[in-house]
Amino acid sequence: MSDWEKRFRRAYFRGVPFYVETSELTTGRRVVQHEFPDQDIPYAEDLGKKGQVFQITGYVLGEDYFNTRDALIRACEKEGPGTLIHPYLGIKKVQCESLNLREDRREGRIATFQLSFLEAGENRFPSAIKNIFSEILDQFREVITDVEAFFIDGLDLVNLPAFVFDSAKQTVDSITTLFEEALQTVKSPSDKDKVAEVTYKLERFKSQSEGMLQGSPQLFESFSEVIEALGDLSTENTESLEMYLTLAQGINEVEEELPEIFEKTSTRSKEKKNRDILLSTARVLFAVNAAQKFIDSDFRSLEEAQEKREEIQSILIEEAEESKNDSLYQSLSQLHASLTEVFPQTSQELSRIIEYTPPVTMPSLVIIYDLFQDPELEQDLLDRNKIIHPGFIPGGESLEVLNG
Repeated sequence: MSDWEKRFRRAYFRGVPFYVETSELTTGRRVVQHEFPDQDIPYAEDLGKKGQVFQITGYVLGEDYFNTRDALIRACEKEGPGTLIHPYLGIKKVQCESLNLREDRREGRIATFQLSFLEAGENRFPSAIKNIFSEILDQFREVITDVEAFFIDGLDLVNLPAFVFDSAKQTVDSITTLFEEALQTVKSPSDKDKVAEVTYKLERFKSQSEGMLQGSPQLFESFSEVIEALGDLSTENTESLEMYLTLAQGINEVEEELPEIFEKTSTRSKEKKNRDILLSTARVLFAVNAAQKFIDSDFRSLEEAQEKREEIQSILIEEAEESKNDSLYQSLSQLHASLTEVFPQTSQELSRIIEYTPPVTMPSLVIIYDLFQDPELEQDLLDRNKIIHPGFIPGGESLEVLNG
């Protein structure tokens, strides 16, 4: 097989497949030509690299081409940048500028497109006021884009022995078991329809993983959708946050329980790489979804919020250091820093935990009323200190109290 055949890929945009007839790339430098009076020699001023423009003539076809056609239209109309898998140029982060659709009744079962994509880049335009919340939402999207590229580029089972596929499938099955356990432990599912939706997405992910040969956009999308849907089961963001952190810890336990792979041959090294990619992708997706729930959670205390933020950041920095992928390292590190910046804004009015030692045995309600004149804080005192008999709290023993 020639080198170009090895590098050639099926084209996708936001996970929607299509065929490519021709493609063009426009790039270069932004140059302003200066010509001066009475001077024969001009001056070309270099203002930096041009943003790349990708022009593609493509098509979708088949008896059900309507579905793929509509999915591609929706992908192009969706706000924000997306991942383009270019058949010749690889993975690109782009913004769809235009899609021109052509259908001919005489041809049938085919729709042709003229697609124009612009290099997405990043927004470095200065702002007088730093909107950290808008920035962190951008960080979430960037991490998802980078981990998708990490997954698609890295996972590869093509032309490898059956035991390599079996090993990857064992890893996927272990992750799936975590999903199923999480589904059973959600305390307050918001409605039965969402439970059914998670179950459906989980079954679809299991079905797609049966035939995986490499990291495809559809498999990643299915993977990501299951994780996101699990977080939507609960009406409480803090409960979903805790579930994601538990799942991330579960991945560590899965890694310990799986058989050790000794990298004595190149095939065994590829087997180990596939496992690492699957486990890392899961951990990153758990951490990103946990971070999204974190910024929308109502914490009872500053200390609780700090603890959860640090747990998320611990996962982010660990995965950044282990990823061996420059783009993913950078986006994970930036999200780690952004969580530190957003934290004071989310916690300006949070209570602090203080220590209090009652001088004598007394009821919990008396303690709370003497300290804060707010009986609504009694339940937190009981829960935080695991008090069984609220009417008899021993004197001389230190308690953690929320200074509401």
